[in-house]
Amino acid sequence: MKNPIRRLVMCMLMVAVCGSSRVGAAAEKAGKQAGAAGEQKELTPLQKELLRINAVQAWAAKTNPSPKEYGQKMYEPIIEGNKRDAVEHMKTAAKLAANAEEAGRKLDDKGVKKWEYLAKGYHALAEQNRAAVAAFEKGDSAGFDAALAKIREIEDKITEVMGKRPQRSWISPAELQGMVAAANAQAAVAQPGAAQPKANPK
Repeated sequence: MKNPIRRLVMCMLMVAVCGSSRVGAAAEKAGKQAGAAGEQKELTPLQKELLRINAVQAWAAKTNPSPKEYGQKMYEPIIEGNKRDAVEHMKTAAKLAANAEEAGRKLDDKGVKKWEYLAKGYHALAEQNRAAVAAFEKGDSAGFDAALAKIREIEDKITEVMGKRPQRSWISPAELQGMVAAANAQAAVAQPGAAQPKANPK
């Protein structure tokens, strides 16, 4: 990226802070407890991501990777996820286009518009998936961020029509930051003594 490590460093600083917070500690504790008990305990997406980042940091401390290797390891779920999503979204777009054709044969104009809209949406998602991967590989930080933001925007539009979000396996840095901020705010409210003291009854 024009500065290949700029966004990675920002993300790591944010995670370093939350790693010492209640959120990071809770994620690590939950993972250890689930492993020790042999349970298939379902962690939240935030907990899973924080545990993954902790694992990458531990790997980096042991192996002393180059900045490029570190960045590739840290962003691997996003890049590999977008590669898979690009393929799956094109398949979904083709199915939705077929639905539109079927609706047309039934003279269902409303159905045609709906399925065509969704087909175009999934096609656009695939384009942005490929754009995100290409930008990362070129080191284009602005292009990478823009593609991930566009994916979220398109997903929102699809959700408005379908009533559910397109599924994906990865979390963007911006989404992670928002999740951490929300979780930390929730944890702060839950801290003992956080509530305002009640006034003495007269």
